Amino acid sequence: MGFSLMGRVDPTDPPMNFVTSANTMIVNREIIRFDSPINFISFRYFHWQIETSPYSNAVKLQSFLFYYCKASGDACPADGVYPSVGEGQVSPALCDYGFKGFQYRVCSGGVLGEVHSDNCTYLIPENLLYPKSNYEFVLGLAITEQTPMYDNLITRFSSDRALPAGLTLNTQTGVISGTPTEVYTEPKAFTIRGENPVGASATPIYISVKVGRCRPIDDFVEVEVGTTATYDCAQKGSYVGTLSRDCVLGPNGPEWVNSKGVCISVAVIVILVVVAILVIAVVVFILLRVTRQKKAVGGVKGKRSAKQMKSTKSSGKAVTPKADKKVKV
Repeated sequence: MGFSLMGRVDPTDPPMNFVTSANTMIVNREIIRFDSPINFISFRYFHWQIETSPYSNAVKLQSFLFYYCKASGDACPADGVYPSVGEGQVSPALCDYGFKGFQYRVCSGGVLGEVHSDNCTYLIPENLLYPKSNYEFVLGLAITEQTPMYDNLITRFSSDRALPAGLTLNTQTGVISGTPTEVYTEPKAFTIRGENPVGASATPIYISVKVGRCRPIDDFVEVEVGTTATYDCAQKGSYVGTLSRDCVLGPNGPEWVNSKGVCISVAVIVILVVVAILVIAVVVFILLRVTRQKKAVGGVKGKRSAKQMKSTKSSGKAVTPKADKKVKV
């Protein structure tokens, strides 16, 4: 009779065949003993499967016992995940993540040999997904790298069509990155495929690229990047003036910059005009008063000087010089 004995570490793991017999004589109600060339101590779940049977009736197994026999003679000590085995035996360990089967080392001369992975095969990749299924990117703005998630191993990524201009798909990691340079108003579907030598997994994503827009703020409505938004203060009521702001593409997205202008209340303007008129009137009044005072003072001084001169002329006497007297000698 031919049979296989398989083991698992976890119930969800694929079975690993560690004993295969093509022709074993089964005697009714007798214990059949056979050696396993591979140490099965690392397994937790087992499955015995009949491959071929010369018997017409079904073979029933009453019990299955495992004996762990201490190696006699030369033996190789355990090394990490590889258990101790006797000379010439195989010390197995589970394959690395993403593979099924087992890898092993042969005990020779008391030392475990190099690792053999010929019994390890890839698991089919499953559950390929990106953080989102729908992406809306901003034209000219570098995107956050989008890294896929999946089970098992993927050795190559591809897309069924070219991504929007400026975006790239890393064929080794599946990361989508770049800066979009072309507008895609309507979302376009892309199928990203991840594969390895034994299978593949695929997932659809939808990408659109739009011109950035600055969101409404204060008195400004939403506008596209590259636009200057203006606001007429008259919309507030009794105000005059104009406000403006520029919508630009910043390092983190669209943003408002360069706020200009001011709104002034008409009532304030009227008050300022009245105050200005009053100030001007006061200044003019003061100037006129000062000018009149100067003129008045100048007239009085002139009259007084004329009177003094006239008085001097009327009271003054003419002096006639006397002749020199002659002296007789």
